[in-house]
Amino acid sequence: MFADGEVMSFVYSDYKSDEGSCFKYRVSKVLGTGSFSHVKLAVHKETEERFAMKIIDKKRSLQSNKNYVDEVKILHKINHPNVLKLHDAFETDSSLYLVLELVTGGDLLDRILNSKKISEEHARIYFKQLLKAVKYLHDNGIVHRDIKPENVLLKNKKTKVIKLSDFGLAVEFEPNTLLKNSCGTPQYAAPEILNPLSKGHNKCCDLWSLGVNLFILLSGTLPWDESTGSISKQILSASYSFKAKSWNNISPEAKDLISKLLVVDVTKRMTVDEALQSPWIQNK
Repeated sequence: MFADGEVMSFVYSDYKSDEGSCFKYRVSKVLGTGSFSHVKLAVHKETEERFAMKIIDKKRSLQSNKNYVDEVKILHKINHPNVLKLHDAFETDSSLYLVLELVTGGDLLDRILNSKKISEEHARIYFKQLLKAVKYLHDNGIVHRDIKPENVLLKNKKTKVIKLSDFGLAVEFEPNTLLKNSCGTPQYAAPEILNPLSKGHNKCCDLWSLGVNLFILLSGTLPWDESTGSISKQILSASYSFKAKSWNNISPEAKDLISKLLVVDVTKRMTVDEALQSPWIQNK
């Protein structure tokens, strides 16, 4: 698995393994590929438990300023049923290996695209889990900063259990402290991240992204329309509508929740606790 002459070093392990950690797995077929990594099926030799081993090209990831060391530190700290779990991590000079919980249901974007329409009730099931995951992160001083359907994985094809993944842009934060760097996927990024005059952002940016995700879950489309002008300008002014036919049978409570998440003023934007208590989530 390693190139000739490479030395493996221990990063983190659930199994409290020694420096032979990597050799505790049988690594086989490729499950997926990305810009700087690929994922293979890995089976723990002693327990026969199956995992997804993410193999990251360190040189290419450094060139993109993607900080996988911080990602490992954060994944090491967290444990929640709706967050993808890290079980093991080790590295060589050229690669970083993350042994992650194996999920087999694809991502939420695929489920949205492959469905004629996700029912409002099913959207509520997915979104409530996503809110619980974000509440857990925020309660533990972590902001995700890249919540989008591609980063929401399904445990398997039969259930509706979701797992929030990809913590490459996640950071730990201090209360009343603003984060300065611009980041995230533009279509899901909050106005305070995109606005060049902004003094910074905080955990509230995740709530904006959640609003965009809920809009997509219920309508199958983004709130922003590139054909009508700059997406950034639409985001900075929260210019969206519920006029499309896809919204005709969506409840007022769902639309109200979106409207309270997609608020430019962070001091008026709904919090994750408020969202969990909203009439639509409570199904009242």
